[in-house]
Amino acid sequence: MVVLRRVSESVKDYDTIRYTTCDNMCESGCGMKVYLKDGRIVDIWGDDEHPQNYGSLCPKGTANYQHAYNPLRAKYPVIREDNVNGKFRRVTWDEALDFVADRLKYIREKWGAHTVACHRTGRSSYGNKLGGSRFLAMYGTPNIYGQGPLCCESPGARGQYVFGAKEFLRLMNPCQDAMNSDTIFISGANAAALEVITMKWFIEAQDRNGAKMIVIDPRFNATMAKADLALRLRPTTDAYLANALAHVLIYEIDGIDKDFIERWTVGFEKYAELVKDYTPEKAENITWVPAEDIRKAAEWIAYPRRTHFTGCLGTAQQYNAGNGNAAYQILVAITGNVGVKGGGWNWLHNCRPVLSAGKDLKEYVAKIKEPQLADKIIPWGDTSSACTINPGYTGKPYPVKGLIWNGNHIVQWPNNNKVREYMKNLYCGVHLSFHPNETMSWMHAAFPITSFFEHEGVVHHGNNRHVQWHNQIIERQWECRADIDFWAGLAKRFEFAEAYYAPDGKSWWAKKDVFGNPLPEDPKYPGTTHEIDERVCQNWFHSQESFVAGITVELMDPEMSPKGGVMWPAETKDEAMMYSDPEATIRGAQWIMYKEGVNYPGTDKRFPTPSGKVEIYSQALEQIGWYPLPIHIEPSNAPVARPDLWEKYPLILCTGRLVAHFHEMGHWWPWMVELEPHRFINIHTELAKALGIRDGDTVVCENDYGKVIGPAWVNEMVDEGEVWGPEGFDKYQPFYPYSNINELVDDTVKDPFYTQAQYKCNLVRVYRLGDDPDKAVEKTKEFLAKVKRTPKDYLDPEKEPTVNLGTYTRFIQKGSGIYYVGVPREKWETK
Repeated sequence: MVVLRRVSESVKDYDTIRYTTCDNMCESGCGMKVYLKDGRIVDIWGDDEHPQNYGSLCPKGTANYQHAYNPLRAKYPVIREDNVNGKFRRVTWDEALDFVADRLKYIREKWGAHTVACHRTGRSSYGNKLGGSRFLAMYGTPNIYGQGPLCCESPGARGQYVFGAKEFLRLMNPCQDAMNSDTIFISGANAAALEVITMKWFIEAQDRNGAKMIVIDPRFNATMAKADLALRLRPTTDAYLANALAHVLIYEIDGIDKDFIERWTVGFEKYAELVKDYTPEKAENITWVPAEDIRKAAEWIAYPRRTHFTGCLGTAQQYNAGNGNAAYQILVAITGNVGVKGGGWNWLHNCRPVLSAGKDLKEYVAKIKEPQLADKIIPWGDTSSACTINPGYTGKPYPVKGLIWNGNHIVQWPNNNKVREYMKNLYCGVHLSFHPNETMSWMHAAFPITSFFEHEGVVHHGNNRHVQWHNQIIERQWECRADIDFWAGLAKRFEFAEAYYAPDGKSWWAKKDVFGNPLPEDPKYPGTTHEIDERVCQNWFHSQESFVAGITVELMDPEMSPKGGVMWPAETKDEAMMYSDPEATIRGAQWIMYKEGVNYPGTDKRFPTPSGKVEIYSQALEQIGWYPLPIHIEPSNAPVARPDLWEKYPLILCTGRLVAHFHEMGHWWPWMVELEPHRFINIHTELAKALGIRDGDTVVCENDYGKVIGPAWVNEMVDEGEVWGPEGFDKYQPFYPYSNINELVDDTVKDPFYTQAQYKCNLVRVYRLGDDPDKAVEKTKEFLAKVKRTPKDYLDPEKEPTVNLGTYTRFIQKGSGIYYVGVPREKWETK
């Protein structure tokens, strides 16, 4: 077994060692060895026995010490009647829960239960994801949203139509299997910065086995620094690039697995006909990637080479996400990398198991008559909570009067200024708070939530399709409680209380905490306390879904069972205890999914599609009006689609994350802030010269949606026609407060397939603070003409069949960045 890094014991003074799992700081799911003295954490190390990280930890893992004891955290429940001008007042948990319950009951009576929405972020525990879903279904609203359609779930949604899956396509091969790969293919994922431990497996494959690494991204980053071949593409042109790779494989080098295609696919001939026109030379014009590099990449993924295909948010947060990801998935199939070691479609963040908030919810859901606020093509899966922004602001098709959420999505949703106007229309805004961030500042009630060291629960994200357990290591700080305690406490105050927290007659309420201390009974609600027994609760949730039914708490707990948790699907305890392959280091029934001779769980097919094969051409999508083959469609905020808007905003803005921060996490911790403090604007060296901008100058980046101001980072990491800015910042954070880059992101035109917001491509202008913006635009356009980055330098969509425009064109108001109804920018500027 490969050893990533062995660690020594802590040099701190300690009396106890506990084992747990890092939860929701990324998707790697690393084992932790926590050192304590008198019940207080003194040091955090990676668990050297854990098969994912073998002792390694990234900075976020180690810095969680500062999260647990952070004096800047939200500490106490607070409420107020007026969320715009009122002041918070500290109250007890019971008083705050009574306040929220009364307002939710009023909303249900006056406007209807459907006017309450809930967003549970990707950093949520099982208690918030499933506990929240359960409460809201019983309450009667269809507007229950998860993080996936804002984050990276569209690849899995589209993959369901290619390979078939129960719900979403998830990772086929674990990251450890990259050790069997000839090539590591990474698109839209800066794994070296954001999935550090997962990335170490890819580097091991390079260093020990000579694997080639191809990295595709609009910006040169830490992952590209490790690449053997770096392809810097124009944001959101993945479908064109993947189709050009397929063109080379099919027509130039005979690099496809003809046997697999003949026996296990349908629609290949139609796809081959489609990509005939997607030549590398045309692709160079559209994607910025040199034709010779496209050909070299095709050679490195050609059959019979084994390629580990992976990626992340970069391929998801774009208008053409459905088609781009389908094109990558087809590459996996036609090169024969399905169900084999060293291969697989293994998109990061596409790892969460199939979940159920309870089979008993069917009767509640059946009573809900109003449609969900959504605008995606496919009739299943999650929906982007950003679909509530316009209804929340306009009241159409119906208003949003209640909103319950966690995280910091006022600034992580697109078009922050419009979102702030939406918040003014709420009657009951509720925040489950780690930090007193901007989202909390717009709410009526806020509840302080525990870190993962202060409660126990399931770690449901893991880049190996595994679910794990995190143990409660320390006492709960201040008046913080687990988020499941919020939902169960709220349920107490409604008519469905017993059905919520005692669905099989066994109450979830704990009589003692995990340290054995008795919990007082709630005098107002006999038989309850203020704390849920998460082991009882989570075992019940798993019993409701066959894919995880065999995965019980004792099999996940790293202090009770082998480290690393259990890979799903595992329908029985026997499956959860088995090592299904001689190379498997994590238990579970399927180390590699879609192997020949093995049926997909619960079916009699290898591929659970209508045809029982990989559907390169999807009749199912054709029937609902979507593209059956993956074509290139230009994003709505790009020079090709909007030459008129380019005249005013001639630069492409792409956004992403930094190594030190995961959304709001890290921005409130001094150790992380020291690593990467600034929300900079990354600008190309030559463009900066043309605009008179020097490294570190304060610059303005703006468009019709808003304006952000910050330091320029001048280098050649970005293309001449592009700028880049990191998300996650908040003007309320205590260290280096900045407005969020998402102020510049369109909220209305989203990926029609799965409603992913277009975080990766928006048109902006950049100028030095104090300079004339109009003159800066003219200088920018003069420079872009020299480097051939103007609209006329690209293939013309009116003449070139491989370049398509989306349905958004019917809504464009000429000369504006606003869609549907042109609204002046002043309307969205919040003073």
